[in-house]
Amino acid sequence: VVAAVSNAAKLVRIGGGFHGEAHPPVMTGQIQLDEVPDAEHAAQRIAARRDELLAIGDRAIPRMVARGGGCVDLETRVLDLASGLVVVQVHVDVGDAMGANLVDTVAEAIAPAIHAVLGGEPGLRILSNLSLRRRVRVWCEVSDEAIGGATRARGIARASRFAELDPQRAATHNKGILNGIDAAAVAFGQDWRAIEAGAHAWAGLGAGYRPLATWCPCPGGVRGAI
Repeated sequence: VVAAVSNAAKLVRIGGGFHGEAHPPVMTGQIQLDEVPDAEHAAQRIAARRDELLAIGDRAIPRMVARGGGCVDLETRVLDLASGLVVVQVHVDVGDAMGANLVDTVAEAIAPAIHAVLGGEPGLRILSNLSLRRRVRVWCEVSDEAIGGATRARGIARASRFAELDPQRAATHNKGILNGIDAAAVAFGQDWRAIEAGAHAWAGLGAGYRPLATWCPCPGGVRGAI
């Protein structure tokens, strides 16, 4: 896998290399409450105490706050109005950290205060591996010549379109992408299981399961984006 990734990087370099952009490193913790009274107005009640609640979270991670990170926002979602199932999400800037332990610490610290505001029965207090506020977009172009001609380039685009239209193909398409991602993650000591969970959850958002990366024709080659 490492050899294949290295070869792909070489081909991309010929076409100008990889280009990317990243969101700020914000991870999300979730605090679950069941049987919340007046769940319909839970968001307003949390918003009224927003600054106080964020300050509680910051006090739990003083070294991260000293490095410029810390709690940045709260979000309240009513998952089931009839049963009063509410989740309050705390978004934390974790800097260069992976962030799991930091976010769990914040969720544990802030949960009693959220319970005091909303009532109900406390549940889970834990991070989400679907990090919607911490995303990276990368794109590149590879020339026909670099990959063996226009016919092969067209084949890559055709295979990508297949994955866009068929979730069974998309699952295998994404497995191939994660071959390279996991190899790099393990080499750098990252939690590859968390990466895979988030990747597949992202692929499944919306109308159906879709490919993480797509390839389409561009002048003189193909353009890939993830």
